[in-house]
Amino acid sequence: MDEETTIDPRARALAPTQDEVDAWAEREHARRQAWIAGPAGLEKHEWARRCARQAAFGFGESELAPTQDEIDAWAERERRRRAAWLEGPSDDEKRRWASAHEARERSELAPTPDEIEQWAKRETERRRAWLEGPTEDEKLEWSRRQTEGHLFSGRVQLPPVLAREEARLASLLREVELAGKDTFEALSRISDAFFSYLVRSGRPIERRTSAPPRRSRVPY
Repeated sequence: MDEETTIDPRARALAPTQDEVDAWAEREHARRQAWIAGPAGLEKHEWARRCARQAAFGFGESELAPTQDEIDAWAERERRRRAAWLEGPSDDEKRRWASAHEARERSELAPTPDEIEQWAKRETERRRAWLEGPTEDEKLEWSRRQTEGHLFSGRVQLPPVLAREEARLASLLREVELAGKDTFEALSRISDAFFSYLVRSGRPIERRTSAPPRRSRVPY
């Protein structure tokens, strides 16, 4: 008699309930509405931090942190950019789509103006539908990720000989994914002073490791 397989509930997370899925959809809808309204306080703060870090690496326009007026000006430009995105594809987006469509279809004939406008209309409707909240397919995808994680979005069928190891492998990959998320979250919360300290400490290490090797006499 074959031994029954023991299922460890810790090997894979339980699927979210319908109430949890609906609650996520409501939160996601609110996030999208807030995004289209323009950058808020946290987004402004993160943009200013990115500018300061780029300046620390020598990629910024200035070594000084952006002023409040510069932050507000960026937020207004970003708000207008998002509003324009919602109105539909720009002329430049239409040209890029036409070029990509022609290359994808391997055709020497470029899309007609009517075909481009039909695509632009569909894309406009897609963007407005995105703003109204997650679709049923998005809800299903979110629910699946809560159970299997991002690493299993393109699930591979394991050979039968490895089937018994599937649950352990899924659990390990899920833990690796969570550890990676926590690492990025921790890095995003460090203070600017500590980040500047890491940058200053890294410069002498870079000079030592990138310096040419010392020449020495080879005995004969």
